[in-house]
Amino acid sequence: MATVKQESASVTKPSSPEMQTPRPPAIIFPPPPIDANGGENDSMDRDISVAVNTLTNLRQERLSLVRKLEEQAAARLNDQAEFNEKISNMNSKCHEMGAHYQTLYDVYRSVYINHHSLQERYTTLSANREEEKSLVKALEIQIQRADEEAAAQEKTIKELKENIDYNETTLSEFKECMEEFTNKLDKLKTERDELETERNTLAIKNEKDTVLIDHLKNDRLEMAEFQTHTVKGLESEIQELKVILERVKIELFPRYPNMHDNLDNIREVLEEDGHTLKAKKRKRRT
Repeated sequence: MATVKQESASVTKPSSPEMQTPRPPAIIFPPPPIDANGGENDSMDRDISVAVNTLTNLRQERLSLVRKLEEQAAARLNDQAEFNEKISNMNSKCHEMGAHYQTLYDVYRSVYINHHSLQERYTTLSANREEEKSLVKALEIQIQRADEEAAAQEKTIKELKENIDYNETTLSEFKECMEEFTNKLDKLKTERDELETERNTLAIKNEKDTVLIDHLKNDRLEMAEFQTHTVKGLESEIQELKVILERVKIELFPRYPNMHDNLDNIREVLEEDGHTLKAKKRKRRT
């Protein structure tokens, strides 16, 4: 750019008449000499004419070159002005783009910080959720085991109830035991239903109710302890019933030799002996 400016300054504009190159003065040639005989020298005239024509042509070429140089200088000045204006506009646009990119960077930085914070929060929530899922799964396994144990106990109680129904005409004490067993079974079912309801509620609100899981664990331990005591009590009562049944057998077998060991023909034996059983058979509870 400095070179262009120097060249532009060294060339004058053709548009200003004051800065144009002055024309050289006209050349006045002296008349040709006259020889001694009174005639012109033809050879010298021809040389002078050729020289004049050559100088005139050179002068015209010089003037033409000067005009071309002036036109080129003016074009260079115009191009330089346009170039400087374009450079200025480009610098302004660069500053504007720099400010715009700085704004975009600040926005991106803010978004990145928020994204990083949200990512950490999501990781923490995911870990808590996985832990809660594992706790719920463990609780479901415990509830399933409790259901299996309750089903086994219910099956055992049902079998005992069927055996007692066959012999309740002679063993009235079985009725009271069965009522107790039924009450205990209903209580177990009620507690199991409550525990199942709590498990379903926990499955729906597993993200917020971590405290409820701890309470359910305590309830599960109490339930297991209660079931243990209940089973022990049932086993003890069954043993007592077996003792009573053995006593009845000891009393009946000597009197009625035809009676079966499981007492399934007690009604026929007693009717053959003249006894009528008036006791009504109790309906089974469903």
